[in-house]
Amino acid sequence: QSRLLARIVDDLRTLSLAEAGELRLERVDTAPEQLAQAVVSRFQTRAMSRIIALRVEGDDGLPMISVDAQRIEQVLGNLLSNALRHTPDRGRVTCRVQRASGEAEAIEFSVADNGPGIPPEALPHVFDRFYRVDRGRARADGGTGLGLAIVKQLVIAHGGSIRAGNQRSGGAVVSFTLPARHG
Repeated sequence: QSRLLARIVDDLRTLSLAEAGELRLERVDTAPEQLAQAVVSRFQTRAMSRIIALRVEGDDGLPMISVDAQRIEQVLGNLLSNALRHTPDRGRVTCRVQRASGEAEAIEFSVADNGPGIPPEALPHVFDRFYRVDRGRARADGGTGLGLAIVKQLVIAHGGSIRAGNQRSGGAVVSFTLPARHG
């Protein structure tokens, strides 16, 4: 209980600072595909234990992004954790990194799975504080209902945007766009 409470307090602090525009970012030039690969590699053991194919796909020669790598790793980690949680055994999760369509100066990251997807009535609320699509899941199982709210604010703090939806083939996809480094 103490650990859960401490985590909720820390999550709320991070969220409040990000929403107020006061979250300190330690920006460094980062290769987006390497950042994605590093985060995905940390989830491989969990994916393999359930025979889930977890992979990174991406464009070659992407420009650098100037980000707080630790915070963007937190974003990707949260999205991958959610995707793995909702992907059936023997399923697949793909993290894609590419130039954002229509935005020559932006990089798009997406995490897609082949799970049940997000119910249409939940889509407008997935980034809200304390909102959980699976209301039956116990908070003790790790869900504070703050993860996607924090993800959204971290992306916005980097000058980006985020959206959630469902793939035509089934499963959820969450994509976020970050500005490419200029010069």
